[in-house]
Amino acid sequence: WIIDDTGFIKQGKHSVGVKRQYTGSAGKVTNCQIGTSLTIATATEHLPIDFELYLPKSWTDEPARCRRAGVPEEVIFKTKPVLALDMIRRAVAIGVPPGVVLGDSAYGTSSDFRHGVRQLGLHYSLGVDPQTTVWENGDVVNRGGAGISVRDLAKKLNAKGKFRRCTWRAGTKADLTARFAMRRVSPCREQCRDINDREEVWLLVEWRDGEDEPANYFFSSLPKTTRRKKLVRVTMQR
Repeated sequence: WIIDDTGFIKQGKHSVGVKRQYTGSAGKVTNCQIGTSLTIATATEHLPIDFELYLPKSWTDEPARCRRAGVPEEVIFKTKPVLALDMIRRAVAIGVPPGVVLGDSAYGTSSDFRHGVRQLGLHYSLGVDPQTTVWENGDVVNRGGAGISVRDLAKKLNAKGKFRRCTWRAGTKADLTARFAMRRVSPCREQCRDINDREEVWLLVEWRDGEDEPANYFFSSLPKTTRRKKLVRVTMQR
């Protein structure tokens, strides 16, 4: 189950939800609408099954503007992770075959989004920001003390030679391959939750050839027994 954003470039200011905002469709901040989608995928096929229009606060804070555009009065501001969870709940409710929820750091960095996915009985492999802090599991850790950012932990793992090359599929010109490291960690922000709602996760780090720093960091709730190749293959399917 893949969560993603799509930008729709616009020239005017009257289309519902339009504003100057970042979109990956253009690779920059521009005048556009943003939609959040839920796509179900196999190794060879993918099918979008749900879509939500993101309505920024610049719209929801102006009821007259919303009325002129025909936005129903009951529509309120929702973040993209909240919109994504709404779609995932609908998919669960109608019996869509369960899958691992995949998404970029706009979703994975949200502790509430990750928790919401697990509450629905689904696993996830989601991108997180490099500044996200964790405690390393298996070490003697003072849970009341400072954690370590996933960026700094990646450099520590690299110095210890923990990265291994993994190829996850064949590309159009060459195999898709990079070096990966994995480590069991506890996200620091989970400490604000009830102890029964906390869980350790896999931190998966992707380091591409010829680059000075890792390209991506992921949290995955897949079981502790998950092997590196499977973790990489599932996570990189997005």
